[in-house]
Amino acid sequence: LPYEDEFFDCTIDRGSLTCNRKVDIPPLLTELRRVMKPGGKLFSMILNEACSAWKDATALGDNDYENFSGRLKDAGILHFTNGEEAAELFSDFQIEDIEILLRKSEYPPAENTSVTAWSLITCHK
Repeated sequence: LPYEDEFFDCTIDRGSLTCNRKVDIPPLLTELRRVMKPGGKLFSMILNEACSAWKDATALGDNDYENFSGRLKDAGILHFTNGEEAAELFSDFQIEDIEILLRKSEYPPAENTSVTAWSLITCHK
C-alpha cells in the first residue's frame, strides 16, 4: 500500500480479502498491519463457508472457488472461511470478535433459496 508505516487509525475491509486465494491473504494482512497505528482497529468481512454460493462453483482447494453462477457469475476467485480459520488468518492481530452474519433469501421461489454468510472480524493491532 502506498502509505507510510502506522498511518491509519482504522482500516475497513468490506469483502476485498475474500477476493483472493487463501494463500494470498496472510501477506495482505501483514501489509494492513504495517499501515495501522498501534492500537488501530480493523474491521473485515470475509465470505463464510455457510454461504450457499460456492456449492455450484468450481473448487480450487483451501475453500477457494471460481466459476460461480447467479449474482456471483463474474466474481472471479473467492475465498470462503469459517470462525476457526478466520482466527488463524488474523492471529497477528488482537481479535475482539468474530461473528457470522447470515442472510437467507426466499424469493424468488424456495427452490432458488440462497444464503449469504459473512465472517465479521473486529480486531486491533
